[in-house]
Amino acid sequence: MISAKKSVLIICTGIIVSIGLNNAQIYSDFKNKKICHMPITLDIPEIEVPAFQWAIFDYDPIPNFRKRVADHITSWYSARIEAMTDADKRLEFRNSIIHHVWEDGFEYIPGNKIYLYIGTPDGKNWYNTSVEGNYWFVTQMLNHKGELLCWSFPLKVKPGTKIELILTKENALDLDNLFDAAIAEAPLPETYPLFNDMIQALHNAKSMYYETEIDFKGKDYECKGKYKVWLKKPNFARIEAYRDDELIGTMVGDGENFWFFWARHRPRMSSEDIASYELTKYNSYYRLDATPGAHSIWHIVNRTSGGRMAFQPSYFHKCPNSLDKRIDSVIVNEKEKIGNETCDFIEVSYLDHQRSRYFWLGENNHLPRRIKEIVRVSYDIITEETWSNLVVNLDMPDSLFVWTPPEGWTELVEPSLESRLLAIGTPAPDFSFKLMDGKTFQLSEQKGKVVLINFWRVGCPPCREELPWLEEIYNEYKDKGLIVVGYNTSDEEKYIRELLNEYKATYPNIYNTSEEARAVQFEKYQKKGYSAVPLNYVIDRNGNVALVWYGYDHGKTTKIERLLEE
Repeated sequence: MISAKKSVLIICTGIIVSIGLNNAQIYSDFKNKKICHMPITLDIPEIEVPAFQWAIFDYDPIPNFRKRVADHITSWYSARIEAMTDADKRLEFRNSIIHHVWEDGFEYIPGNKIYLYIGTPDGKNWYNTSVEGNYWFVTQMLNHKGELLCWSFPLKVKPGTKIELILTKENALDLDNLFDAAIAEAPLPETYPLFNDMIQALHNAKSMYYETEIDFKGKDYECKGKYKVWLKKPNFARIEAYRDDELIGTMVGDGENFWFFWARHRPRMSSEDIASYELTKYNSYYRLDATPGAHSIWHIVNRTSGGRMAFQPSYFHKCPNSLDKRIDSVIVNEKEKIGNETCDFIEVSYLDHQRSRYFWLGENNHLPRRIKEIVRVSYDIITEETWSNLVVNLDMPDSLFVWTPPEGWTELVEPSLESRLLAIGTPAPDFSFKLMDGKTFQLSEQKGKVVLINFWRVGCPPCREELPWLEEIYNEYKDKGLIVVGYNTSDEEKYIRELLNEYKATYPNIYNTSEEARAVQFEKYQKKGYSAVPLNYVIDRNGNVALVWYGYDHGKTTKIERLLEE
């Protein structure tokens, strides 16, 4: 049992047990997980804590944070309710304390004693009611500047065990000295020489201006461009895109929205027909959410038509790069000169060397002078940036980061990714390709079985997270009529085989980079111009789409079980 200033009182089968909370550990977890998660280890006999839940807040620590968490949890609980086969349990769950929190948008938590029985675990699926057992959601109060916060976590307990959590202001954990710092400081990767110096220099700067020349080379495409970049704390940005020294597009981040507009006409989306494009070609704009964490500049700046960047400007705003969790190594090379300036030269390797970024950093201030990125798929995608006119901590008027759409302009609204997927009940488009083991897989020949098609690529972190689950359900249900097949049209074969071997994945995989195979993924199973991975389709025994979703969601196991029972 670890010691702490505060503790939570739990009554367990008649024995009072005090659960210690380590303040330093909680601060670390808040910091490293951007205040979204907080795991706690409970040292109680016969009780396991297999997972942890999202933090829920009675007020917004940052704009719109609570809404994003609420939307996530609403979806999470909706899936659990839908998965319940017992009508009484479903009603009990819906009318529980979680129901009040869900319906009221996390405005308040009634009562000071909260416990909830919602199902019976069988060791594999917490929501399977086939065996006896208890499964509880317990809610702990936290105190921050006099405001009560609420955090829920699940406990899986053995049959006969009862837990009652007493919630009072007196035993609420005091986060006054922990929570603010967790919000204010974006997490740094593990200690890597010079790379962390660059991140820290960007975090320390109050404002920054630079110009960058872009050189992008793909398989059959090359693009050159230029950006002028203004960045200011806490969350302001202005980026102007130039081609042949002519302004072509602008992005303005005012702290609430990113605005995109163009000097002459906007670019046409690949999924857009010419007639629709002509209607809004001029005098139109995009708007995206600019609250912290909603979008990274690197992912969206190409809307200006300036080209793909190698550097992530959102580092400046303390928004972490998800790839930094996948750093393999940082190699420090011999110093090199960029122009007349001596620079530290480092290579950062990601995802088992599937991607590399090379940074030439100013010797004195650790800020980039040149960046090169190589993404290794079935060919190399190379992006280079060369910076000039770099200035730090200059005065920037707020008016630089303000833009209002002129009267009569049209706001463009992109269809959601999900709206571009095949509808449930649609006959699944047929395809036939060789598997990596040399056998041929034809979808139409699998009628009578349930088929999970997983579109993926090596350089996608959620795809890697999903691999163990795919292997698990493949092994558990392959003798009950489930076929799992991976589908990769992007990567080099050796990287695919290395990754599958690393994860000990044995389910069948298609590797094919032909135009025919790519058309299946990007035109038949998604509308042209809109794509993401991982993308999962479950095809029922009649050959129709039964489930479809983006991202990794192990909660779909129950629905797959039901399809197998039909």
